[in-house]
Amino acid sequence: MVAWKMICRPKKQRGLSLRPLKEWNDVLLMKQVWKIISQKESNWWNWVNVVKLKGRDVMDIGQEANDSRGWRQILRLRDAMKTHVHKDNDGTLWWVTGENKLKPYSTGQAWKDLRSNAANVGWCDVIWFPQYTPKHAFICWLAVQQRLATQDRLKIWYPNEVFICSLCGKQEDSHSHLFFKCDFSCQVWENTKKMLVYKGLHNELGLIIKDIARYPAGKDIRNILNRIAITATVYYVWMERNKRQFMKMKKSVDAVSQEVVICSDLRTKIMLHMTCADVPSFSILYCELYAIGDASLL
Repeated sequence: MVAWKMICRPKKQRGLSLRPLKEWNDVLLMKQVWKIISQKESNWWNWVNVVKLKGRDVMDIGQEANDSRGWRQILRLRDAMKTHVHKDNDGTLWWVTGENKLKPYSTGQAWKDLRSNAANVGWCDVIWFPQYTPKHAFICWLAVQQRLATQDRLKIWYPNEVFICSLCGKQEDSHSHLFFKCDFSCQVWENTKKMLVYKGLHNELGLIIKDIARYPAGKDIRNILNRIAITATVYYVWMERNKRQFMKMKKSVDAVSQEVVICSDLRTKIMLHMTCADVPSFSILYCELYAIGDASLL
């Protein structure tokens, strides 16, 4: 599957935007450190000033042998924050962001600047667009990163097993085979493409994602439909593969294509998220998709 460290990255950086508890707890504790640095008047600050600081600057003191674990944590985080603290001549404190901008301190900004970061990926908004279906997006997210449990990966643990694609029966399956070099999945994708405005999309998942990523989702029904279609196709192909592999249940190409095209998520989300400006193009697409002869009937 995917390493926990990767999952905790932002979606734009291949992750799922989950927050690791230890690092998030540190950022929340930093708010207390900021209160000490800014000398914000409170009963707790008065106690810290009298018992711990004794009139000294918190940025200058070191650890002592009898310090509690909590106070040691505060001093550790103080050190991590030093490069992000700026004091004006009038004593005003600012948080220095990763872009070297001065902003008032906030937990959200501190988290953004102190978490580990990686390069952004271009396919993020193809999968995580506003109208996405969670189960479709999650499976597609795994597929794009080649983290599904395909047979070529399972072969590492079971070298003596003979694997064969449950969809076409011609060779072992892999990400490139399932999406969409396999005869079965290729035909499902070809059927799906018939309802899309951009019919020139490739038949290889990585290239399809790049093609779709060139057009921002926005409120354009055609770009939204492309994203719904590819994530739904990947999901239903993977589900059909698993049902054949583990439950010995089979559906035809047309039946799987029908699931992709007429799934309730697809129809409902197109209707709910169209704008007035999209009505003409939506009506034509809808008629073509569901074989309605007269767009004026919509």
